[in-house]
Formats: sequence, structure tokens, C-alpha cells
Amino acid sequence: GLFFLGVYGGIDHEGVWLEDSYTPQRFFSFYIDEQIKSIVSEFFELLYFKAIPVEGATERHFQSMILGHVV
Repeated sequence: GLFFLGVYGGIDHEGVWLEDSYTPQRFFSFYIDEQIKSIVSEFFELLYFKAIPVEGATERHFQSMILGHVV
């Protein structure tokens, strides 16, 4: 089967996001493209990857992936 995974990333950050408008501020994990590709490739076959710009964000983007089952 196929698995779609979409996350925000493009930067290397793990922790409370200081720009978060919520109170209390939330914890986020962001990965650069090569990191997230490496992580998912340990468990799935990476069939498709696309970095999609996020309006108003200069460093972050949306990481769109289609993954396949590794037999």
C-alpha cells in the first residue's frame, strides 16, 4: 500500500516554537529535507518528495511525501 505523509520542516528545530501564538506555546519538531528523507527511509520506500513553500514563511516549507511498504 501507499502512505502519504505531510509535515512542516525545512529547518532543524526541536522544542517550543517561540513564534507560536497559542498559550501555552507548543512543542514542535522540524527537520531539514535530508533528515526527514533519511528517517522515513528506515521504515518505508520513499517514492515521492516535494518541498512546498508556505506563504509568509521564509525558512520553513511543507514536506509532502508518498511512501511505500518495504517488503
